Amino acid sequence: MKKILLLLAALPPVFVAAQQVTPAMKASFDHLIDSRYRADAPGGTVLIAQKGKVLYERGLGIANLELNVKMQPDMLFEIGSQTKQFTAICILQLMEQGKLAVTDPISRYLQDAPASWQQVTIENLLTHSSGINEVPNGGNMPVAEKIKVSQNLPLAFVPGTKSSYVNFEYSLLGAIVEKVAGQPLGKYVKDHILDPIGMKHTYWNDYNGIIPNRTPAYLKRSAGFTNVTNIPPPDGAGGLISNTYDMLTWYEALAAGKVVKKETLKQAWKPHILADGKASTFGYGWMAGGAVQGSPISEHSGMMGGYCTESLYMPEEQIFVAVFINQRGYPDPTAQELAAILIGKPYLADSIQMSADELKTYTGTYEVGEGDKRIMSFSNGKLYYEPNGRAGKIQMIPYEKDKFNADITMWSFIFHRDATGNIISVTRFDKRYYNPSGQFWKKVQ
Repeated sequence: MKKILLLLAALPPVFVAAQQVTPAMKASFDHLIDSRYRADAPGGTVLIAQKGKVLYERGLGIANLELNVKMQPDMLFEIGSQTKQFTAICILQLMEQGKLAVTDPISRYLQDAPASWQQVTIENLLTHSSGINEVPNGGNMPVAEKIKVSQNLPLAFVPGTKSSYVNFEYSLLGAIVEKVAGQPLGKYVKDHILDPIGMKHTYWNDYNGIIPNRTPAYLKRSAGFTNVTNIPPPDGAGGLISNTYDMLTWYEALAAGKVVKKETLKQAWKPHILADGKASTFGYGWMAGGAVQGSPISEHSGMMGGYCTESLYMPEEQIFVAVFINQRGYPDPTAQELAAILIGKPYLADSIQMSADELKTYTGTYEVGEGDKRIMSFSNGKLYYEPNGRAGKIQMIPYEKDKFNADITMWSFIFHRDATGNIISVTRFDKRYYNPSGQFWKKVQ
């Protein structure tokens, strides 16, 4: 990893307006990608473009392990939560047509909405500020069934006062689109977005259909890779299949005002303001308020089964970067680091060596919130962070005493000690500035 960073540091400043990738820059892209994805394992696709012009494209690793088919740049993936931005745009199209308002209560459109949802608005769903909880064990339920199960579930907080990422909110938004438009969500998306802007390789998911160039997806187990078979039904939270080229078409059409008005898109891409006046990290269907080395971005990742995808757009530079992979992992840091290289501001941090005894002092269990814990563990001479997430253990790379970067993420960690020198807590920071004050974790074991 350090060799790669040194290579990036040696690059001269990049004048992105030239819309060209130098051999040195291409080598940096290749080195970064090769350091994270093996040629003989499930891989993915990478696309970098500016002003609609493709600057770099690549298929990496294996698309199908059983048939030993290599990945090609135009192959298709389930894009998971990137579907949310399409659902949000459907809502905003209907708003522009005067068929709904984002301030409308969702009970106006969802006949069986629980009594506890009466104060929830469409905007609350769009910005993950509704207080509605995920349905326990509801992954494979249709939306109507989830609503029934929710009848006796209280809200997690008063709508508009906090934000919490909940997939179910976008399932409900999809149901609202269907109610207002009078047609299935997949049909609406095709008729009003995909066909008009020429997204010819994007489909509403049909698990039984034959879709050309669709890759299978895999999970890595201790004994090797396995196929993914348990996938929830498609809805507004995650129903689309696409490739990086079509996602470039999507962002170019959005930026040009071809899907919704530019002022409407501006509203979707800015952070939502909560009741206390603080900005959340969500817009309408996108993460909002983030940046790559100071340059604003609009982005969202997606995970569906073993598919993990990330697309980001830098409005000022008109840069688009996408990384799609067909195994569980974190493609978003790779996309952001590629963007940083392109604008001539690579993320750099020199690592330092620490002894095993020093690294072991950071191990333990840390509490993020009540009942929500994270683990720092030590094995094979390395410190690892174990999130409750999709990539298993993540190596912690020290760059100063008590300061670490988490490998293949955009997270940095600063550990805190008491007066006697014992580790008592840690703060996790996001380099994209989504949480500039950091997330405080107390050591509990």
